[in-house]
Amino acid sequence: MYRKDMHPAAAAIFISFDAVAVSGITVEASKMAKILARNQIKSYLDLGYDIKIDKGKFGKPYDKEHEIYSDIFDLVRIDDIDSIPHYNVDFLAHSHNVLMGRVPPVSSKGQEELLLAISESSLRLAHRIVQLWDKLSISYVIVENGTLPENIIYTKALYTAIKIYGECHCLGNFVVWRDHDLMWSSEKNVMKYGPAPYPHAIKPVRSKHITYVTLNNHLKKSWKSGAITVWK
Repeated sequence: MYRKDMHPAAAAIFISFDAVAVSGITVEASKMAKILARNQIKSYLDLGYDIKIDKGKFGKPYDKEHEIYSDIFDLVRIDDIDSIPHYNVDFLAHSHNVLMGRVPPVSSKGQEELLLAISESSLRLAHRIVQLWDKLSISYVIVENGTLPENIIYTKALYTAIKIYGECHCLGNFVVWRDHDLMWSSEKNVMKYGPAPYPHAIKPVRSKHITYVTLNNHLKKSWKSGAITVWK
């Protein structure tokens, strides 16, 4: 299904987990894209409208966004993403509430069924992501603000897609995963992501394909000291 040959023309895709047309995250991405352009690397951007659902933009077509980024990015996304089993606003919100917020409480059997549905959906989505990257001849992936527990499906799918794509194209380190907060550690007071140790959060995975960058110095020091364990 996936070719092992390298694409002749290099391209990069930026994936924002922020679902905002213009933000500090997209500004930083634009800076990097301009540097890549100097090296003849074309850049694509997924604004994450179908990833972070609390912004109310799930399924919203790109409109003026194309004009904003016309000289920097071609805007892309997974077509008909809601055709993937369970990948809809209601299920994403429900799975977050049950697994992260633990409200409403469900039985062990109910939780197992939920996790099974998430696994099925994330695998389907991973293959769609790989298909998009193949179509665009992607050589580099830059994930912006990626560790987002409320969308367990997409985060899980993205890690799977990176593994599949990296192996099938014989790539080394081709992903920069920039996390501005380590999301589940950023809103502890309101317990948005439930109590530690966040058992169902898709935590950073050690991978030869990924370089992680955190913009939070406290968390960087905590990682290095072993004060917090986030790796699988």
